[in-house]
Amino acid sequence: MRSYGDSMGEIAKNLPIPKATVQKAIQRGTVEDRPERGRKRTARTPENIRKIKATIQRNSSSRKNSKRNLGKVYGISHESSRRIMKAIKKAWDEMPDDMVKRVVDSWPGRLQACIDAGGYIE
Repeated sequence: MRSYGDSMGEIAKNLPIPKATVQKAIQRGTVEDRPERGRKRTARTPENIRKIKATIQRNSSSRKNSKRNLGKVYGISHESSRRIMKAIKKAWDEMPDDMVKRVVDSWPGRLQACIDAGGYIE
C-alpha cells in the first residue's frame, strides 16, 4: 500500500490498526527482508536427530535409550529427546510395510555384495 503512495495514516485507517504499527512495519521492511527470524533450533537439529536415531538402532530395547539418558548424553533436555524420539517413531510408523519387507528381503544380496567387494561398498 505504501508503494502505491498511501500515507501511513491511510494505511492504518484501511487496515484498522494503529498508525504506530504501520510505521514500525515500514521501518522494519517486509517479511522477506528479514532473514533468520525467530529463535534458532539448538536441540532438534538434524545432527542430534541422526545421533539419537543411530543410538536407538544400535540397541532399541536398552534402558540407555530412555529420554532422560539420551538427553544427558547429547546435552539436550529430556523433553527435546522425547520430541525427537516421537518424530522418529512417527516416520517409522508411516513407512509402508511393503517397503520394509523389500528392504529386509534385499538384505542377503546386499550383504553378499559387501563380502564380494572385500567388505566395503560405496
